[in-house]
Amino acid sequence: MIKSMTFPNDDTLPFLVVKYPECGHCFEEVEGTGDGGVYCSNCRLSWDSMDEDAEPYFSDDKDAVCGFTPVESRNSYSNGSEFWEFGPHSHCILPEGHSSIHLCPYEAKVTPIEMSESV
Repeated sequence: MIKSMTFPNDDTLPFLVVKYPECGHCFEEVEGTGDGGVYCSNCRLSWDSMDEDAEPYFSDDKDAVCGFTPVESRNSYSNGSEFWEFGPHSHCILPEGHSSIHLCPYEAKVTPIEMSESV
């Protein structure tokens, strides 16, 4: 029996890559804030600490969500063993005024392709 699996993509703010340290979305180096936190100037996000589980937040409480919504979805494709379909994107979840690429959530549906055995 073939079962499809649907899951969300890009539906959370990016993580912090502590090793470098850099933003998990734009992969640019983050700046220290002087109080133990860090800031990504491209994505306009902050983290309270340099911990891997630090939660990102909008750097300015007055910032609104970007809101950009792409017109087109990603194209469906097959990799030989699975068929991938993508739903429409939602609006960008980064703060308004960011200079990085937009982060627009979408759903992906993956369906295994049945392989028939040769006799």
